[in-house]
Amino acid sequence: MLQYAHAHGLPGRVVERLLVPLTAGLFFLPPERYSAFVLFGLLAQTVQRLRRLRIGAFTGPMTEALAAPWRPLHRAGRVNGVRAGGERLGASHVVLATSLAPAQRLLRRALGEPAWLAPLLRLPSMAVVTFQAELDRPLLPVDRTTFSPGTVLASYAEQSRTTFRHAPGRLSVICSPPEPLLEAPPEEVLATVLADAERLGLDLAGTLRTYRVVRLAEDFMSLAPGHVSLRPDQRTPMPGLTLAGDWTAQPFLATMEGAVISGRRAARVVLEASPGGGGGRWAAEDLSVARNQLEVAAPPSVVFAVLADPARYPDWVVGAKEISSFDHDWPAPGASFRHRFGLGPAAVSDVTTVLAADPPAELVLVACFGPVGAAQVRLRVDRSSAGSLVTMEERPVSGPLGAVRGARLLDLAIHLRNAESLRRLRRLAQGQGESSTAPDSGTSQPRRVRRGAAKTRSRPSGPQQRAQAADPGVHAG
Repeated sequence: MLQYAHAHGLPGRVVERLLVPLTAGLFFLPPERYSAFVLFGLLAQTVQRLRRLRIGAFTGPMTEALAAPWRPLHRAGRVNGVRAGGERLGASHVVLATSLAPAQRLLRRALGEPAWLAPLLRLPSMAVVTFQAELDRPLLPVDRTTFSPGTVLASYAEQSRTTFRHAPGRLSVICSPPEPLLEAPPEEVLATVLADAERLGLDLAGTLRTYRVVRLAEDFMSLAPGHVSLRPDQRTPMPGLTLAGDWTAQPFLATMEGAVISGRRAARVVLEASPGGGGGRWAAEDLSVARNQLEVAAPPSVVFAVLADPARYPDWVVGAKEISSFDHDWPAPGASFRHRFGLGPAAVSDVTTVLAADPPAELVLVACFGPVGAAQVRLRVDRSSAGSLVTMEERPVSGPLGAVRGARLLDLAIHLRNAESLRRLRRLAQGQGESSTAPDSGTSQPRRVRRGAAKTRSRPSGPQQRAQAADPGVHAG
């Protein structure tokens, strides 16, 4: 975010007084580590709902729910229940709705590391440290959230009149940056908080009764650049298993609103999978999707060979202008290519990443379009009497695209664009259009791969480097 601010000439005082409170105070990251894609995506949701936007506080303590450790049970390629505390609980469908890190551990322990799960298992979490204090009297005259950039009290709120009415005074502090405080003794955290409170003119030391430091090394998904495209859909390739949580694909990202929306979508998936639930269709009211189908007079292996060649995407995807680089193991899950996308002179640079692949039957992608947002694209190739039946499904998942998804004009535009894309794909697969050299042949430069750019690239070895290679942030390109 800081890189984007500097590139557009944002004054330093605006960065200090606006960006730092927004990023560090709300989402625990300074602007130099915060994804501009995430910030603009959340702002898009606000603009769409500005007249209905409300901010409130809990009217009572949040319940601390304790659950026995459990793991999904699967047999013959299907999840059919969970095991908790040694007890087996059978179910026709399981919705995994924990926070990110526990979900990753549960899935890895129960299912291993199948290819479709690889992006989710690489999605990093963020640390959170809060300071909770019981006071002799209210510290502030009004229960409201205050931002204090440049101090460890990134944001704080008096809550004795709203959330904790039993207490004569109650202060909740979000500490930033959290990493230095994760291993610090409680007394050291207290001393740091008291010193910065004194700098702010707050008499915290004179009113403090008791305190507690709450530390979570792994809380919600990291909002640093490069991670949005790793989020999974609520629907999984594993029958009987659906995912829910603010870390799944939905436009509100790491918020309570996002968690609620993901739960609605997960419920829709379960209902569709149940008898009489709609045969697996995505409902337009909640899972807006543009769906196109086209017969191709070529076997699935030939059609999928076109999909497996990233250099040929500008030849059939409407709006794709050029491919600047791609991972040599495309279309393996996690592989990506960098592209320029747009119409006419307007174009943005960003990345498309593979979420899942089942050659020659299915390819699931997340295509990012800079500040416009991101979309999930599912390409299915089924054998038919003509040769192949290709199904293309696309739905916005984040950014301004996700904010207006479900709008008829947007759905119609996506449908028309994808109809033309499939016609171009058919011409390529049937050998009637122009062909390009396979990316690994080394005989000539693929068409519309930018001259002077690397035509292939090695996959980064570490999780963080791999995430950076699939960065969907607006600073890409």
